[in-house]
Amino acid sequence: MLTRPFLVAGLSMFLGTLALGMATPGLTTWVAKLGGGPAAQGAAFSAFAITELFMTPWIGRVADKHGRKPFYALGLASYVLVAIGWILFQNVTAVIAFRALTGIGSSLIFTMSLSYIGALAPKGQEGRYMGSFAPFVFLGFGIGPLLYGLIRTIGSFELLFALMGLLCLLSTLIVIFFLPAKPELELAQTTQNDPVKFNQFDQFVPVPWIRIVKDSGMQGIFIARASFAWSISACFGFLPVFLETELGFAAISIGVLIGAQQFVGGGAQPITGRLSDIFPRTALAMIGSIAVAIALATVAITESFPIMLVSFLVFGGLGTAVAQGAIQAEQVSVGRRLGLSTVAGLMELAFAVGILTGGLGGGLLIRTFGMEAIFVISAIVTLFGGFAYAWKSREFTKSHDGVTSS
Repeated sequence: MLTRPFLVAGLSMFLGTLALGMATPGLTTWVAKLGGGPAAQGAAFSAFAITELFMTPWIGRVADKHGRKPFYALGLASYVLVAIGWILFQNVTAVIAFRALTGIGSSLIFTMSLSYIGALAPKGQEGRYMGSFAPFVFLGFGIGPLLYGLIRTIGSFELLFALMGLLCLLSTLIVIFFLPAKPELELAQTTQNDPVKFNQFDQFVPVPWIRIVKDSGMQGIFIARASFAWSISACFGFLPVFLETELGFAAISIGVLIGAQQFVGGGAQPITGRLSDIFPRTALAMIGSIAVAIALATVAITESFPIMLVSFLVFGGLGTAVAQGAIQAEQVSVGRRLGLSTVAGLMELAFAVGILTGGLGGGLLIRTFGMEAIFVISAIVTLFGGFAYAWKSREFTKSHDGVTSS
């Protein structure tokens, strides 16, 4: 598994997420320093999801036909442009505009990298490959905020954005010069009878959209991805405010609470990914969603930091690893039928939908029911996602068995 394509894709993803993880935590503070109010600060955080929403449905389909590497490099290079823009154009409108541009970069980077790893994975080892790739993402987003705090202590926002640009430039060059263009060649050596169709010129033949939309397996992983993203946006978007203003937690405690879950989730996913190759993925998704729901609900029922920390580590971190490991492995299996990059793009679309609706819906729910309610509602939405995936997978199995038996 630890071939050059896998390691190059992982290293480039780590550098890209590290750069983004460094810059993102300071965006609202930067907007405030430039004179932007709460609305502008909120836009600076969520603007990326709008552009991602428009990019992801079709970019994966194009990459399935023309190759992933150029789009992967373009996505990383767009982050360099964003970093330069934030340094040169120091006004609220420019910050929001360039933040929106990161949505294009994110849709390219995550769609191409995940489908690339999926193309490397032999059948029956989808969970192992996707799970082993996950730490590159989790570590980047986990270490990035820590570096943000360090850089902001000793330097300026300009230094922060400059380092972001340099890391993304390095990542772009690594992809251009060291990443092989077609991992499918390696996949072809280990699998036969791939259901994805190619014509006589060895070109990918796109699956009709109507078939993709009606595919129960696609529906299941889409709902699960959107549900988890909704909970992330609705819960964690307001969690720091709740813990600091309502419960009086120190900023360092909040960082430890959230960061620890990220590290546990990322560290455990290589193991949970292997489990998804052995045990039923539907059962793992349900177990993981139940565990994450317990962690989210804990915030609403206790004011004890030690209890929250244990809950986030055990139930939040491990639960996320179990559920996401199963869903990402299933993403590769679905991608083999419908197009790896097409499905990866739709999964990023689900993430963007969840982030947008979760942030907006969470604010409305808090106004109606109070701050504590959002954590309980997020737990319910998470449960819904895990069980919906299990139900839709059951529908697909029934349909597939019916076709086979006939």
